[in-house]
Amino acid sequence: MPPISGDTVYRRLEEAGGKMRTIKKRFPLIQRHRINRVRFAKEFKNEDFTKWLWSDETTFEIGSRKSKAFQFPGEDLEEVSYKYPTSQMVWSCISSDGPGEIAFIDGTVNAQKYLVILENHLSKAAKKLFREEEWKVHSFIYYTPF
Repeated sequence: MPPISGDTVYRRLEEAGGKMRTIKKRFPLIQRHRINRVRFAKEFKNEDFTKWLWSDETTFEIGSRKSKAFQFPGEDLEEVSYKYPTSQMVWSCISSDGPGEIAFIDGTVNAQKYLVILENHLSKAAKKLFREEEWKVHSFIYYTPF
């Protein structure tokens, strides 16, 4: 049998009705999330967000790529997960004037680690972004997800 190129395989799958799709992680909103979003919008309707410093943390998977697959009409794509992905947790903050500090976190975040991050990175970012002006800080934890 002669070798078949990847392009030929893609063309044949497309001819059969398939579309190349990236498998996305889904975080469906539940009723509590909707309630929190509405409460946030009402509570801060007249707020000046130029004085706010927003912070959040997330985990990045190192060395992984987005999973792609052909999806045919009527089929759902399944999320592929790895048993032990290499990952790095990162904390950062941002304001209307730009990004602040970035902290790379090893292990699990506990209260003590979080306080160290706030002392070492949040205060430095606030001084850089707001100088001597008044500012407010907001963490996404209370209103998750956004």
